[in-house]
Amino acid sequence: MTDKQEMDIKSIGAELAKILIDMTDEEKAVAFAMMKGMVVGKQIAEQQKTA
Repeated sequence: MTDKQEMDIKSIGAELAKILIDMTDEEKAVAFAMMKGMVVGKQIAEQQKTA
C-alpha cells in the first residue's frame, strides 16, 4: 500500500467517524444493517460465480 493510499484511508476513516458521532442510535442501526446486507449479498454473488 502506498503512502497516498494509506492517507486516503485515514481521511475516509476520519470523515466516517465525524458522521457516526452525529448519528442517532437508530440511524447507526439502520446504517450497519444496510452494510451487513451488502456484505451478505456480495458473499452470495461470489458463491454463485463459483458454483
